[in-house]
Amino acid sequence: MTHQGPSGMLSRETTSTLVAKEIRGRIFSGALRDGAHIRQEKIAKELGVSRIPVREALRQLEAEGLVRLVSHKGAVVSRLSIDELKETYEIRACLESWLLQVAVPLLTAEDLRAAESLIEEMEHSENDARWGDLNWAFHLALYAPAQRPNILALVRKTYQNTYRHFPTPIRLTGN
Repeated sequence: MTHQGPSGMLSRETTSTLVAKEIRGRIFSGALRDGAHIRQEKIAKELGVSRIPVREALRQLEAEGLVRLVSHKGAVVSRLSIDELKETYEIRACLESWLLQVAVPLLTAEDLRAAESLIEEMEHSENDARWGDLNWAFHLALYAPAQRPNILALVRKTYQNTYRHFPTPIRLTGN
């Protein structure tokens, strides 16, 4: 399947990637809560796909830490205890501070304008899911000049695992 990406270029996405996006969105929105069982057959039927791309999507989400695959029980939305959440934020603080140290000397005026634009969009966004996408885009605008794709992938994973707990604090604190 193809769609137009942020750069305006067409990009190809597999069915399993699209299924993973859908399930990830349900986790982030709270439609699938921590500990919820994800039934492959049900998801496949809802999305009009076979079980194979659903299985592949669940493996991808397991690699991201959002889902656990349990023998004879299927997929379950991962739970993060308070201690695990605290540790994940500590990891993020270390990695992101270092990544910024590397990136800041390389930031261009265009990078800073993009980051400022994203802040403005976040200030006016009332949609939690959209706010999360904008917040990640803001972070990415600041980190990308560091040109550290492996670290960036790790930061993205930790961001995703903490973001699903974000909407409530965002609503309570007014962003």
